[in-house]
Amino acid sequence: MYETLVEESAELIKEGGNAIAGVDRIELKNIEPTVKQIIDQYINPVFPDSVLGKNVFLLGSTGKKESSGDLDLGFDLSFEEELSDVSIESAVGQLYDYIKATSKSEVKINEFTHDMVHFGFPQYDKDGNLIGKTVQVDVLFTLTPDFCKFYMYSPLQNESSYKGAHRNDLLRAIAKVISFQVLKQDDNDNLLTWIQFDLGSSGLFNCVKTIVDEDGNHLKWGDTDEDLEIGYAVDLHKRVISTDPKEVIHFLVGNYSIDDINTFEKLLNIIENDDNFKYKFIKDRILVEAAKLMKENTRIEFPSEMEKYL
Repeated sequence: MYETLVEESAELIKEGGNAIAGVDRIELKNIEPTVKQIIDQYINPVFPDSVLGKNVFLLGSTGKKESSGDLDLGFDLSFEEELSDVSIESAVGQLYDYIKATSKSEVKINEFTHDMVHFGFPQYDKDGNLIGKTVQVDVLFTLTPDFCKFYMYSPLQNESSYKGAHRNDLLRAIAKVISFQVLKQDDNDNLLTWIQFDLGSSGLFNCVKTIVDEDGNHLKWGDTDEDLEIGYAVDLHKRVISTDPKEVIHFLVGNYSIDDINTFEKLLNIIENDDNFKYKFIKDRILVEAAKLMKENTRIEFPSEMEKYL
């Protein structure tokens, strides 16, 4: 029940950003030829006779600026008859094993999401020539591409001052506040096991989470002596609520479209000021929880708009 979903021999990480050392930014003009080489060298050999490489899509801010810090690629497993028996975890394991066996590149698996492989890859120009730089590649396998694109959306600079992750933390705060139930605490009232709705790149789920094993011993991170943090709790049970972005927005926010909440600023304004917000009666609790989540999320800057809720 408490075993990791990937091979113990794999190098595991908690986050994707800056996972690989010694990489460079990639210019917009080099993204397409570099993606083609990734597909030719890694995706097609690992998944022969499939059309997986023809349905790749860019995620986050990749391809939206003149240069990107890494290359975020999504691959949809849901339409693949040839891969009908391949789970996300097994696809991650197969890709990791192949890169490890055939390349000198650093390669890691994200144990927090279980759906991503991170590795360094040489950059290519439009003529298929190596340009002497590398880039961090984050490959995400998904069975819910529409929700993945919604969750991983990154606004342009003229759309928002913040990342898509800031908007997601607002949604995650709503989900947690409307569902949170304590199941087990220690003698000092520290949280051990609980129920909450959880939002990720594959949808909205009802989860039972824990940081202890069946005997009450604190779970450790990987093969270390580091206690598992609440933010990385193990899912004891996980039931899907919805993988449709429109349904999730209606469930968490109300009668709004994807465009209505596609930035941090838009969603924050709805929560703070809109009488049509579905959970306006507990908006203060939601905003306090959101501020806490963003303060703990070291991958993103803390918005000045949230200071008053700390």
